[in-house]
Amino acid sequence: MAESLLVVDQQARTRLMIAPNRRGPREIALNPTSVPHAGLRLRYDVMLQVLRGRKFPGSSPLAAGQLRTLRLAMHHEASKLLPTFLFIAPQKTGCEQLDAEDQLFFALLLEDKMFASPHQLEIFRCQKQWCARSLISEAYKTYRSQLTRAENARR
Repeated sequence: MAESLLVVDQQARTRLMIAPNRRGPREIALNPTSVPHAGLRLRYDVMLQVLRGRKFPGSSPLAAGQLRTLRLAMHHEASKLLPTFLFIAPQKTGCEQLDAEDQLFFALLLEDKMFASPHQLEIFRCQKQWCARSLISEAYKTYRSQLTRAENARR
């Protein structure tokens, strides 16, 4: 069912949003790379390396295959939020059209889901929820392009 308990239960939604930094400081910069105007893939990879270094100090860097697996896991978790997004804002054509409160809600919800996932990714450490917001935006763009392709195939 598209309605999640957090959507229906306003108290739970409020608890989530009242303390966006409840898990700790947001230490990972908006662009954690040393490359100006770095793309999202590079930013995700550097963020994942930073998170691994903090979780396992002295460990070897993640291999390309491991980075790809983790990026796919992040995208998968973000895509699982789409039914809730579409339930709350069925007429919106993108995440950027949501009000600031709904954008924050979805970002915090994804951060919680990523931490609760088997990979336990601490994307809640990203400043201004940049990782969660980017993943949600990408998931919605993918969804829209799939709809467009399906409509074009019917013609």
